[in-house]
Amino acid sequence: MLIYELVYRNIMEIESDISDVLQDGDHSIKLEHLERDRHLILRRLEEQDKVQIDIPYFFMYHYASVLGVFTEHLNHAFLPDEIWSWQNWEKFIADFITSRINMIDVLNKEKLLKLGNFFRGSGSNVTLGQLINFGSVEIYELNHQFPCLNLSAKEGKTAVLKPGYIMINGYSAPFADIFFLVDEPDPILIAIQCRLRKNLLNLKTIEDEHKRNANISHKMEEKARKLKNDSKIASREKKEELRKEAEGYTQLGNLLSKYRVITIFVTTQRFNEELERIPNDCILIHQEKFDTFFGPLFSSRTKFVMTRDSNPNLSTASQLTSRYKAISQDIGERIEQTRKRRIFRSHEEFCEEFEELADVNELRDDFIYYPYPPYIEPFEHSNKRTRV
Repeated sequence: MLIYELVYRNIMEIESDISDVLQDGDHSIKLEHLERDRHLILRRLEEQDKVQIDIPYFFMYHYASVLGVFTEHLNHAFLPDEIWSWQNWEKFIADFITSRINMIDVLNKEKLLKLGNFFRGSGSNVTLGQLINFGSVEIYELNHQFPCLNLSAKEGKTAVLKPGYIMINGYSAPFADIFFLVDEPDPILIAIQCRLRKNLLNLKTIEDEHKRNANISHKMEEKARKLKNDSKIASREKKEELRKEAEGYTQLGNLLSKYRVITIFVTTQRFNEELERIPNDCILIHQEKFDTFFGPLFSSRTKFVMTRDSNPNLSTASQLTSRYKAISQDIGERIEQTRKRRIFRSHEEFCEEFEELADVNELRDDFIYYPYPPYIEPFEHSNKRTRV
């Protein structure tokens, strides 16, 4: 339970007191003692007497691979490769959301949360303040494009359109990429759009995609009417089949009409318009919000692998010179030699060392992933670790 508590506080970026006492089986241990044992880093929050927990990559990898803290798909986030596709992006987001929800259940945390406290992005106060009861969930990867009557899923499973199921939609579906239902305290359908793109996201796209999702029950009514009309001119054998299918879509439309649709955009795109203009029932988690939503570890995965953002700490001279015209062979070699003796903790540090690149907008846009926080001040304590 101690590991789950630490991982939960890290991912949810929960502020803690350095004197917090956590349970470790039959024992209790102070947060500050865990830091001195080098299991974690306590990062001071400016102008607050609070800390946030940073877990070193090695320990998080150990918790994932050995202790099974995360789902199998999410474990792959610790093994970066170059073959991740849009489908991997979908699964990554679905697994991340599922793991967070199930941690709440395992740790007996308060399940009734404001939507904005779980999906930490941008949106109207009304939308972010909507209360949601997050019960335990299981992922189902559908074989077909929802909305449909056949909810068969991979691995021989069949999903049910009710709370407790997070569904990854079929490829190129006209509805959300990931969706799930919540009944308490209000009936809500969470529709998640996973966008893996480099171009800018605009407000019109958000409005259009949400409108499409919100009209799902009307689409089912139209589908039912069309099937009924088709049955009137169909052969005797086909007539009854079409009528039954029409009735199924009528029932599906009636069910979905009871739910308020909230569309959540999780995208690698940037958004340059006014965040205050995001419409009600929409939440935007764009690239600049990844640190807040995914937490420090998983945000680095998305930035470095999914968005293909460059990093002078992890790029060779040949990689930098082949990608950027502003970086000559000489500068590329200097960058590579410099990073062997120091780590660039921010783009500002990088520009101080290489002033000739400070005004290159392409680098400023791409060099946004620096995996080491610029201000980490570990607490130093003279007393030895003790159980309390």
